[in-house]
Amino acid sequence: MTKLEGHEEKLKGYIYDATDHKKADLYIGTAKDIVDHVGQNYANGANTCEAILKMKIPVFALPPPLAEGANNSERGSRKRKLSELSGMNTSLSQT
Repeated sequence: MTKLEGHEEKLKGYIYDATDHKKADLYIGTAKDIVDHVGQNYANGANTCEAILKMKIPVFALPPPLAEGANNSERGSRKRKLSELSGMNTSLSQT
């Protein structure tokens, strides 16, 4: 079996290696180290960490639709939330 090494210079030495008898322990330790690094150094790091640990991209709930007669403040708030969700989804799809 081969080793998987990433391209991030700061993570050199953190290698997924499935050739050792302690492969499960090594995998978990390496994943935690990578998650710590990502969480501290990247925008939306918490969402990326969740994706790494659960091995699944998180699904974000949309804000509820506006009530009829919503004011400008409510419309602006919903627009900002939608924009934020779009940014989180974009950053996760690029990782």
